[in-house]
Amino acid sequence: MKASVQKTPVGLNILRWSARILSLLLVGYFLLIFFNISVTPSIKFTNLGFLIIVFLIVLLTCLAGMLIGFKWEAIGGGINLIAGIMLCVLVYYRWNWQTTYPYLIMTIPGILYLLSWYLHKKFYNDIIMQ
Repeated sequence: MKASVQKTPVGLNILRWSARILSLLLVGYFLLIFFNISVTPSIKFTNLGFLIIVFLIVLLTCLAGMLIGFKWEAIGGGINLIAGIMLCVLVYYRWNWQTTYPYLIMTIPGILYLLSWYLHKKFYNDIIMQ
């Protein structure tokens, strides 16, 4: 007797790939900005303040979480979500609340990764229980 293999629902695949595509777009966008800043001769990293260095580290951690989410959705989504919230708090603390809106977009892939991980886990646990 052959074991039946259940295919992953299309909606779950769309959710997973939308998180991946959005992650790639955001990583590409912010890396383009980062390399533009690092190539510009008028801006030197030695002149940056401590808060800006922390901002860049948290931003790169957020971007790394997006890339980790490709392989491990729960870990990458968690890293991305925590670093994204830290980034919003840091931007709010340093500048003002109006400048946090673009950085809230950074948390969307983390939410999508965690949602995709949870729904895949629930879907496959329901199959096992049947």
